[in-house]
Amino acid sequence: MTKPLISVITAVYNGSAFVEETIRSILSQTIDNFEYIIIDDASTDDSADHIRKFTDPRIRFIQNSTNLRLVKTRNLGLAAAVGKYIALIDHDDVALPNRFEEQLQAIIDDPELVMVASYAVNIDESGNLGNIRGNINDSDDELKVRLLFRNPFINSTLFFKNYHETGLRYHYKFPLSEDYDFIVRLSEKGKLHLIKKVLLEYRVHTSNYSQTMNHSMIELGSEVKRRLLRGLNIEVNETDLLIHSNFEHQLMPYDQKVLDLMGDWAKKLLKSSDGSAVYEKNIFCNVLYDELSIVAEKSVELMRNNFLYYLKQPYFSALRNNPSAAIRLILKLLIRRSIRNKFYL
Repeated sequence: MTKPLISVITAVYNGSAFVEETIRSILSQTIDNFEYIIIDDASTDDSADHIRKFTDPRIRFIQNSTNLRLVKTRNLGLAAAVGKYIALIDHDDVALPNRFEEQLQAIIDDPELVMVASYAVNIDESGNLGNIRGNINDSDDELKVRLLFRNPFINSTLFFKNYHETGLRYHYKFPLSEDYDFIVRLSEKGKLHLIKKVLLEYRVHTSNYSQTMNHSMIELGSEVKRRLLRGLNIEVNETDLLIHSNFEHQLMPYDQKVLDLMGDWAKKLLKSSDGSAVYEKNIFCNVLYDELSIVAEKSVELMRNNFLYYLKQPYFSALRNNPSAAIRLILKLLIRRSIRNKFYL
């Protein structure tokens, strides 16, 4: 048998409700030079029966005798994969037919790319469409800076080079933020790219792994951020890490005290990035100012129409760098003032 170009990996645990739709979406791709490794992680439902319904020769079905959890199961898939490229998809998501074609072309066109992801659209349990996920306009260089603040990528859209020989695997020490940690280590090997199109339907439901483990995911994600900050020669204490993580998770309310803390932290990041060999200065500023403008917009509810606050640095520079965010912030303040005046008339 000819060696497949792509190895697709799906880890399944109690996925009987949606796994058939996921499998059909992979088998219906516009290119067919792939193997599909499906690993059932000792499901307690009838997931295995649903998988066995498919007789496509591209499918390699593996059953774990005991439940190994997600990280070990994904690593089994990576160890088994023989394709030049790896594509991931969770057992409840749906790939659009042209997903692999678009991602493969992107990575062929630019040999420096090591990973390609895309936007996704939320779907509910019935398949009804919702909001777009991962909808950012970052350049390839900006994506690496964005990782300092958050993981901007949707796992089920990942398409990356197979580093089988070097044994690139998920780390067991990050069992709930394994994607974030893995992508950070992958980014050290080359460029990352985000296709500005929806190539996946992302299932949102109450039993989502990420929905049920949110607190632990935040803690482990913070440790990834700590490692990245060391690249800027910044050693952080727990308070620093809490402030930095507030960009992504809003662990503290965006009142004036918190905005002051985050503004001071942003100034420290800017100073540390000067002369850094890790990030180009202008690119770093663009991403940091974008993150600050997001914080400014979200803070409107707690700032009680205190528009003058946003003339302080570094928020003024952030909003000047992001005019659309500045306009939205002003409109929110005006609307709040109008509602307040109407209430007191």
